[in-house]
This record gives sequence, C-alpha cells and structure tokens, in this order.
Amino acid sequence: MAQMTPPFADARPVRPRAGERRAPTTAFSELLDEALRARAVTLTWVRDRLAAEGHRTSLTSLSYWRSGQRVPERQPSLDAVRAMESLLGLPADHLLSALPAVRRPGPPGPLVDFVDLVDPPQDPTAEESATLATFGFEGAHRRQRVTLAHLVVDVDEHGDDVRISARTAIRAIVEGLESYSMGLGGLTEGETAALLEVHGARVGREAHLSSLGVQAWLLDLDRPLRVGESHVIEHALRLPPTRHQHVEYYAEQPVRELMLWARFDARRPPASAEVYEVNDGEETATPLDVHGLCSLSTIRHGFGPGTLGLRWSW
Repeated sequence: MAQMTPPFADARPVRPRAGERRAPTTAFSELLDEALRARAVTLTWVRDRLAAEGHRTSLTSLSYWRSGQRVPERQPSLDAVRAMESLLGLPADHLLSALPAVRRPGPPGPLVDFVDLVDPPQDPTAEESATLATFGFEGAHRRQRVTLAHLVVDVDEHGDDVRISARTAIRAIVEGLESYSMGLGGLTEGETAALLEVHGARVGREAHLSSLGVQAWLLDLDRPLRVGESHVIEHALRLPPTRHQHVEYYAEQPVRELMLWARFDARRPPASAEVYEVNDGEETATPLDVHGLCSLSTIRHGFGPGTLGLRWSW
C-alpha cells in the first residue's frame, strides 16, 4: 500500500531550480540507462510496473528519457521517476537529482530516431544500419509529409492482436519521390508478420532486423511523385499472436487527420480504456467510457509532433 503524505508536508519530488542542480556531472539519461542495464530489465518491464502503481508513462516517454532526447518535467513524470528509483533499487533522489534546471518553453527538440523506439535498446549491426539507410527510415520527414493516417487493429477472443491495417496519405516535398517505408517493432526472435495486401504501392524489399525486433518493408509507389503531389497507400498485416493491449502512432510532423481504431471480438470487449498523448516526452491520459462498446476509437486533427495511443484492459 502506498504511504500517504499530508498536504502540509508535501513530499512530491521536485526538480532543482536554476543554479540548484544537485548532481555535478552524470546526466539523468546515463544514470537511467546504467540502472536498467544493471537490473537487466526492459523499458516495457518498467512501464508495466509503473502502471501497476498508478503511474501512466508510455514506452515512448521512457525511450526519450533513456536516450537523453527529453527529460521528465511535469509533476506526474517526476512522480514516476521517484517510483522508478524504488523499482530499480536506487537511493532516493538518485535520478531526480540528475535532472537539469527547468527549461523555459521553446521549440520542440530533435525528432526521435527510429532505433530509439526499439525496446530494449540495441545497437544495429552494420548490415542492419545499411538496411535502415537503404529503406529510408531516417530523414523520411525531409522527403514526405504524412497528411492522413488511419490505423486499425483487430483483437481476437483471447485478447491477442491478430491484424493491423493502415491507410496513409502522403505528400511529396522532394521531386521524384519513389518509395514509402514502414516497420513493425516489438517482435521477439522467430516472430514474423505477413503482409496480406497493399494498395497504391507494391513491395520492393522486405527485411528482418532481428537484433532490433523489427520487420520492415520498402514499398515502391505506382510512379514517382512530383513536389506537392499527394498519394494514398493502404496495407494490412497479419500479426503473430501478441497481447500489447495498446495501439499507438508516432507522428514526426503534424498530421492533418489521425485516427486510431481498436476492434474487439464481441465475446471479449474491454473493461476499461483510455486515450493518451505524449508530447515533448510528457504523457497525458483521458479515460474512455467503454460501456456497451466492442471497439475504441479516437480522432485528432492537426496532431503532432508526438504520440497518440489507445490503451485497454480486461
């Protein structure tokens, strides 16, 4: 049972003010990475145990913190860091004291790299690095803009994700755009997904990046696109039996329309659910009314950069 603290003795963790940084040298991200490696646990393990203690922190946020591209700033995130210290067997303030002074609001930081979304973090092999470059994952936002994304996941009576489909509209911002790359992460050794159908493009190459747990496809467009020209791609994947209990979309740039739709077998509708957003490494979540529903959905207009997700439980 969590110990309650009376209001007059507010012991919520706080970040040091400017000029009050308590850790002289080691960065927060380095300490977090070191603690995770010492315990031999993944970010997924941390996320699940934080959720069990009432701290809703997304895998994307934890990836940001571990890579050093973002740091926790808002009070719910600081509370989660305090809980992480306990989970990882660290002294109090071991991580909190390494946080820099509060930043003033400013432009968003750099986009997250594709490999930073992999859990547990792995360094790609030379061959995998070459594949990532060939498939064009890095720097895709400099060649195209995603203007519409509709993502649909089907969940069977056992609670396993079995199929995912997507309709994506892109606009070329370079002359002669010829391809579109997509990847599926979170695969364990031996797991593969099957590409059931593709419209608006054809499969050019497929690769399995085993050390990253990623399966990737390079889709060749019907023809090269001119600057400013738009095109729609639709595809569907049959998934290996997995039970993620969430679906999310990471938007590198603002998306004009983003829709997530989770569809459940009528024999096993969700008991609870929420929609969550991760912006600048900070998560906010809103409960959904699931009474009488066998599907969950959320739609955002002008969303991004950031992550939009649906999460459910039985």
